[in-house]
Amino acid sequence: MTPRELSEEVKQLVPMSVAVRHYGFEPDRAGFISCPFHAEKTASCKIYESSFYCFGCGAGGDLINFVKLLYGLNFKAALMRLNTDFNLNIGVGRSQNGTDPERLRQINAERRQRERELQEYREKYNSYAVMFRELWIKQKTQPLTENERIKLNILDDWLYENPYR
Repeated sequence: MTPRELSEEVKQLVPMSVAVRHYGFEPDRAGFISCPFHAEKTASCKIYESSFYCFGCGAGGDLINFVKLLYGLNFKAALMRLNTDFNLNIGVGRSQNGTDPERLRQINAERRQRERELQEYREKYNSYAVMFRELWIKQKTQPLTENERIKLNILDDWLYENPYR
């Protein structure tokens, strides 16, 4: 494989968000992390699906460039680092743990689906929590209608049985 083909294979198998988390960074809700390439007080490095860009220092690029900058490596060493860190074993076609690249793609697709479902759940939870809070505050100042009391009880039960995750 050519170096370009190797890098494309690595980028397909390892999503940017997974690599960022693996290397110890946790993006906030908007996808920002504190930039590892300069000192800052507010997170200014945006993590996209297949790239990153720091609005503070201007660093940016793809997954390979992130690892190059993070560890001070050249292109080949960055590929080797990713290959090792994620057990890809790209040159052989099978990873060290026996998982072929197609299986890794399937695993990544399942992971993305779980992340979407979790995001939908969190949005639903937050929406219900807001409705619950509004009704809770309202009941302190004025009586609730029968429908509002029922809604408050249902929301209370749902929020209790479905903790934020």
